[in-house]
Amino acid sequence: MTVRPDRAPLLFCADLAQAAADEAVRHLRPMSAAVHDQAPTAIAWRGLPSTYLLTGRDNATPTVVQRRLTQRADRVEELPDSSHSPFLSHPRTVPRTIATAAGRTAPPG
Repeated sequence: MTVRPDRAPLLFCADLAQAAADEAVRHLRPMSAAVHDQAPTAIAWRGLPSTYLLTGRDNATPTVVQRRLTQRADRVEELPDSSHSPFLSHPRTVPRTIATAAGRTAPPG
């Protein structure tokens, strides 16, 4: 599966500056369509604590779909201003969320 390069910034990086979005898109690679048809061999969220980062400006995964997915998580963090790539647009928030979920304190910043 591929996304047209001219559509990728809007789908995945809508909240990034154009230069940053272009750089992120440059690193995209095709993904096998088989991921939509395969049965997983393990489902981690069934047995491990999980946190879902719900992204409010995600043009790739609609909020209504994300809300269904959050029902599987133990904890939900909402990033209302984030696109599909919060690790790029919220580089301090994502590690803090991970550290909190892991029971650690993230460094300030």
